Amino acid sequence: MLVDQCVSRRMVEQALRGLADTVFVSNVARGAADSDVLELARKQDRILITEDYDFGTLIFGDRRPPPPGLIHLTLDGMSRDQRDTKFAAEIAHLLLLAPGHFVVFSQHAPRSRPLP
Repeated sequence: MLVDQCVSRRMVEQALRGLADTVFVSNVARGAADSDVLELARKQDRILITEDYDFGTLIFGDRRPPPPGLIHLTLDGMSRDQRDTKFAAEIAHLLLLAPGHFVVFSQHAPRSRPLP
């Protein structure tokens, strides 16, 4: 997993304990442009977790090569504790959905779309 800078480190660390090798963009490419983060995920063969809407535009609009999978968190309107709990409860399922897909994870059921 490659975790974008906009995603709560605390939430991810609690949810992913032992589930996946996780790298935080803030540790390896702090301040990197979204296009560079996308390229890093692709080169390192990592599923990208983000809250940034620009990745959908880069992949589907600009036709940038996608990473192996992408999980886009859209948990607006939830408290930090609610977000942490929901993400922890669903991460194993999201990791199964993500390969080859752009997964949108909201307060409702996850939706996925195949990556180009």
